[in-house]
Amino acid sequence: HKSPGMVSVAGQRKCESAGCVKRASFGTEWQVPVRCKAHREDHMENVVIKRCETPGCKKQPVYGLPGGRAKHCSRHAEEGEVDVKNKRCTGPGCTKQPAYGTPSSKRATHCADHRSPDMVDVNDALCSRPGCIKRPTFAAPGERADRCAAHRLDGDVDVKNRKCDFPGCDRVRNYGPQGGRATRCAGHKEAGFVDVNAPRCDWLGCRHRPTFGTESKRPSRCGAHRTEEMWDVVNRTCEREGCEVQPRYGFPDESPRFCVAHREEGMEDHVTAR
Repeated sequence: HKSPGMVSVAGQRKCESAGCVKRASFGTEWQVPVRCKAHREDHMENVVIKRCETPGCKKQPVYGLPGGRAKHCSRHAEEGEVDVKNKRCTGPGCTKQPAYGTPSSKRATHCADHRSPDMVDVNDALCSRPGCIKRPTFAAPGERADRCAAHRLDGDVDVKNRKCDFPGCDRVRNYGPQGGRATRCAGHKEAGFVDVNAPRCDWLGCRHRPTFGTESKRPSRCGAHRTEEMWDVVNRTCEREGCEVQPRYGFPDESPRFCVAHREEGMEDHVTAR
């Protein structure tokens, strides 16, 4: 029964920025929220959302025991834990998140590997170049992303990813202090900074990217620390049974499926085309 112009005044703190009525969720660590996302300062972080239970980790928990609550992030997930937050592809035995569905329903039901030919990505907007199925990150300054890196126009900039805080730098920030948030790009990182956005091999002390995993399809180890039952679950391989070469050929408007030796008639080289 609220009247026009009325807003909630109970239960949630509002952003302290003048004239803003959005919910406050950002503040300094261990303090109450004072700003919304749009008005947060660089040193602020989201102090409302839950965090991974691993000491020092600030990522949101997604993994937990089947039927239970989320307790850990993907990097710190313990044995037996599964993603209890996100929906799963309906393909047999698949644990990937669905992104593809029929254009009419616009409900994601399948991952890229199990989608049918008539399915499209219904979760994310695609590059505006006809036939391109990549996600857009580039646009004119101040505009909404509508083109991928390969099809960006002169003057387009990355409007999706937060930039390095070094004056005048417009590169994406990935580096920061161990356990902290990213503030700098690779070119302007300070001594002791590490790539805090990239996943790491869970071998104690290893800083390499994990690409090997087991049936869960979640990479947890690098090539040097993988166990015998692990295989590369990150890099796709040719769909021909027994072939371990990375695919580069596919039909127009679909992802690469086969290597050069096993490509089918009518397939195009998607790698060179980029």
